[in-house]
Amino acid sequence: MQVYIQGTKKAINEQLAQGESLIFTEYKMFNINNYGFSRLPQGTVVKFWLKRDPSGTPIAKSYGQVKNSKII
Repeated sequence: MQVYIQGTKKAINEQLAQGESLIFTEYKMFNINNYGFSRLPQGTVVKFWLKRDPSGTPIAKSYGQVKNSKII
């Protein structure tokens, strides 16, 4: 599974440590699904983005992986 979230890895991990609820988005060919962090399985690849391409798809700036209660 691969999901996108707007921001940087450091900022998102800080928000998770503070207990904030974040929404991660999975883009599939014709579907967009949203997940809370607690529903993401271990090993999920997270793509961090700050900009979108002309068609509206997020452009990944960096990557991470869900492990326990943070993204490494």
